[in-house]
Amino acid sequence: MVPSTLSVGRGNRRSYRNVLSEAESDEQARIRELETQNAELREARIRELERQNEVFRQREEKTMAAKVAAEQAAAERAAAERAMMEQAAAEKAEADRVATERAVAEQEKLNKLGLSILIDLIGVATYLVPVVGEAGDLGWAPISAYLIFQLYGNGIISGLAFAEELLPGLDIIPTATIAWFLENTEFGQNLTGAAPAQSSPTPRGSTVDEGKGSMKRAEGSTIESDN
Repeated sequence: MVPSTLSVGRGNRRSYRNVLSEAESDEQARIRELETQNAELREARIRELERQNEVFRQREEKTMAAKVAAEQAAAERAAAERAMMEQAAAEKAEADRVATERAVAEQEKLNKLGLSILIDLIGVATYLVPVVGEAGDLGWAPISAYLIFQLYGNGIISGLAFAEELLPGLDIIPTATIAWFLENTEFGQNLTGAAPAQSSPTPRGSTVDEGKGSMKRAEGSTIESDN
């Protein structure tokens, strides 16, 4: 009876060991499975974090690009506005300069008109005095011609003014005022501009050649008559 009991005890120990070994193997299998699951979860988490980081990086790049584009657009708008302001300032300065020059020119015209009227009035005033007027005309004629030449630079008008002061009965003609109208009115400018066109220019050498030809003919006729 004792040996059978021992064999039973040994069999129980072997079965217990088998159970323990199987339990240990199952535990290790579960541990390996959990480790595998944890590794997969870590990898999935890492991939998710990398994806989120990539999305965040792309978002940051887009935000930075939009910011740079906005700053560039603002700089371009500022430059365009500055250029427009500079152009407007330049145009205003040019307009002011033109207006100033026009005002100065108009004032110079009025001053010349006033001087011209004064010159003509002085000439008429000398004409009103019977005896002293003629002597005054002799003294005023060169002065009037000189003043008109200084005002208008026209020798013909100056000569007419000189003759008008010397010749009796012509003091009433406002020569200086007429010179002003010829210079500063459209009618006068057209008149003075059309004056040279009315006289056709003499072809070069025509008169001289004709004169030389006539002289040669005359000489030839004289020589023939002498012969």
